[in-house]
Amino acid sequence: MDYSTPPFWTNQPHTNKYAKPKLPSHHVTKATVIVVKNAFYRNAVFDGIFLISPNKIPPLDKAKERVEVECRWFDARLKTRGIRILVDNTNGNAVIDYDYTGDVVCNLAV
Repeated sequence: MDYSTPPFWTNQPHTNKYAKPKLPSHHVTKATVIVVKNAFYRNAVFDGIFLISPNKIPPLDKAKERVEVECRWFDARLKTRGIRILVDNTNGNAVIDYDYTGDVVCNLAV
């Protein structure tokens, strides 16, 4: 996935509690991803597998932690970085896979 090609964020909603992972997804090979349950971003709550931004792999040593992922918000990207989702590390709700092959979420929208 080339995260640098989508348009920059302009008039996307600031928050939306109904936003969820949207198709199409993107296929990755041998990538570092985070598998999340009940993650948060801008009032949205969702599950999914997300590609972690390069060189931004968190230690996941806190109960709740922000993780930068390469994902769009309503088909737009931020100018300087990927979005930072809030994950709950308790009860196995966030797990990092360092050698994942499969589909990842690339857009959160309604």
